Amino acid sequence: ETHLDVLTPPGQPRTLSDLCNDQLPVRGILDRLSIPSDEGAGEGFAPPPPTCPLPGLHTLRVANPRLVRDPGAYGDLLPLNIRFLVRHEKVVEDLVGNEDRVTRVREPWSLRKSVYAPRRKRESDAGDFWDGAEIASACALYDWTETCRKSKFVKFLGMEHRKNKAAGAPTLAAMTARILAAVQHHYLRLEAAFRYYASLGSGNIITMQLNEFSQLMTVCQVPESESSTCRRADLDTIFITTNFDETQDRADTKSGMLEAAGAKGPKDANNDSNSITRAEFVELLVRVAAAKHVSLGRTTCLGEAVEMLCQDTISRNLPAAVAEDRSVWRNARLYTEGMDAVWRHYMDFIKLVSKVYRRKATAQFSPSMQVEQFEKIIDQLQLYSAACTIQGVRNAFLFSQMLTVDNIGNAWKAEGLQFVEFLEAVARVAELWNLPSAEEIAGGTLDGEPPHIVAYLEAVRMDAGREVVVPAAKDRPPEHGLEAFLDLMARKIFSRSSSMPEGEEYNMPRVIKIMTSATTRVG
Repeated sequence: ETHLDVLTPPGQPRTLSDLCNDQLPVRGILDRLSIPSDEGAGEGFAPPPPTCPLPGLHTLRVANPRLVRDPGAYGDLLPLNIRFLVRHEKVVEDLVGNEDRVTRVREPWSLRKSVYAPRRKRESDAGDFWDGAEIASACALYDWTETCRKSKFVKFLGMEHRKNKAAGAPTLAAMTARILAAVQHHYLRLEAAFRYYASLGSGNIITMQLNEFSQLMTVCQVPESESSTCRRADLDTIFITTNFDETQDRADTKSGMLEAAGAKGPKDANNDSNSITRAEFVELLVRVAAAKHVSLGRTTCLGEAVEMLCQDTISRNLPAAVAEDRSVWRNARLYTEGMDAVWRHYMDFIKLVSKVYRRKATAQFSPSMQVEQFEKIIDQLQLYSAACTIQGVRNAFLFSQMLTVDNIGNAWKAEGLQFVEFLEAVARVAELWNLPSAEEIAGGTLDGEPPHIVAYLEAVRMDAGREVVVPAAKDRPPEHGLEAFLDLMARKIFSRSSSMPEGEEYNMPRVIKIMTSATTRVG
């Protein structure tokens, strides 16, 4: 910056000479600057304009942000450490009849573009590939809301609060909030326990009967034979109390809701009145917590009692298969590029399998595959074995289902398998079989027989010494066992067909034709 003194401006022109002045208006400095001097070699002096005040605060990443009065500090920026990671895979192909080699870059595999994409887009209530904390909280809130519509349960909560109010129990609102928080925190395991033990009964799989509830309580070591409120008989009484239907004379009874929602009824016409829904299971746990921990003086807060029951009793004693995180298995054994490739190879076949076995006797198709339809596939194709048991197949069905918020209003989703869930269930059954791949079979000794899965299994049946030893399922790529299992299913269907021309060798087009005709067959 250059400082220039302000000069006194000239007065108003008084003469003709002043009026026609050929100099600049301000005599002195501006006129002097307009005339080149000898020292400046013909270059006039141009003073720089004054700079704006410094902001006093750095908004960019500078080397020394503490220097706010130094103009140079504002331009001393830190270098940006930007890294670009490019992932690509080179696939080299030989051109037919040409020695040139072509290299093309294949797009990296993406779960969102895989065969599992419909699960995230439209099938799952979570809008995701996994059941996480968000959908668990939504289901818990829904169940809790449905439970609190029962006047007897609301009255029970009030009585529990008043009974322990003098002992320093929290407010009713704080107590109910803590109950809901405990249920939401443990909901994934609680729902898995309900789903698993409900499937052991004779009713539909979205309701639990007394025997199955008693089995769950026994496995989790809930009954206390020496107590006065938490014996086995006391728990049975709590079940009956919870199962009481306050709307027996109204259209929205439990049986009516299940029927209206399309839930498949049990064998016994009166079974619905002897079973509890998922929302009632939440109420049941709250009542059991009161009997086990509040009544026995272990705590005065019912919310804390529910947390103790869920954490210290149920979660700790559940069977490992029931308590496991489904997302872990899906990430490691289902959502892989190799599994996606196998499914794409067999997609036409597996879609027809799903459609054929969803067909009912009325020539209509179920909106989702029911458990008895899934088990019919395994039974008709004779796929039960020592490793693939009835309970194992049932577990594969149950563990493949995603959470449904309104499991009564959307009973068709809660009871059955949508297509991606069906793929997962088949993958879980394939892992139970853990069959060797075609390459592993070819490395064995089958006396010149074609190295396909049916010939291998027949050879092993005749001589157990011919069995190919493969690693445990968890220690080998899952696509190996899946491809072998799908090949086994297709060959079983091919061999069962009565319309096959004599002498025709196994081929997938014939299997597709057989399955297509089965979708239109009457009965």
